[in-house]
Amino acid sequence: MLQGPSAARFVIFASVEHEALGAFVVERSAPGLTVGEKVGALALDAAGLAPLTLDQVKVPAEQRLMGGTPKIQELFVRAALRGAARMVGGARTAYQTALSYAQTRTTFGKPIGHHQAVGFLLADMATAVDSMRWLVWNAAAAIDEKQPDALLQACKAVAEVQETGMWLTNQAVQVHGGAGFIQDLPLEKWMREAKAVMSFGLTPQSADAISADIMLGRTDLPLSDLLPAAAIQPVLL
Repeated sequence: MLQGPSAARFVIFASVEHEALGAFVVERSAPGLTVGEKVGALALDAAGLAPLTLDQVKVPAEQRLMGGTPKIQELFVRAALRGAARMVGGARTAYQTALSYAQTRTTFGKPIGHHQAVGFLLADMATAVDSMRWLVWNAAAAIDEKQPDALLQACKAVAEVQETGMWLTNQAVQVHGGAGFIQDLPLEKWMREAKAVMSFGLTPQSADAISADIMLGRTDLPLSDLLPAAAIQPVLL
């Protein structure tokens, strides 16, 4: 659970009889709730990840968040889209850092960006950043305007942005060569964070599966399709 070491209360998702899923606000002091020690993470370590254990925890009815399955579905989609927006920011910064380096690092008497292999890669990276940003803007507008295809647009954005963001941050490391993966520069951190975002709530594989179902006419999408497998705990930011 994010902010586990310091949070005063938590939103817990649990199965509810005759319903797909319910959301409950659980106080940190609730009997039966145990918050574990902060665990190390591959990326976003400052967010504070800690395991929660619930043993016969009981909460009053007024601590249940109402709205039903559609609202919970929207929550997970919005959370995934926020992760995609973060991915755009990280990818854009990684590209700008690579561009600056390519203009100042010289080999064979000229900046490495003037060599076609690097120059073409930078052009592809710039195009990718703009494409990622447009997809997120388009999906966010569809959700805000409650467009009929909002879920499809969001899933398309999440899948493409996560995959492309991982590719782009990796290429930014590659442009820097050996300097790219040492911790003197933030590039390796941005690449690790891109990978971490791909595990938040809605993975690119799940997003692709939902997009395919929608495009092929399936309308009875269960909420479980929006969640990772049981072995991969969802993280919402």
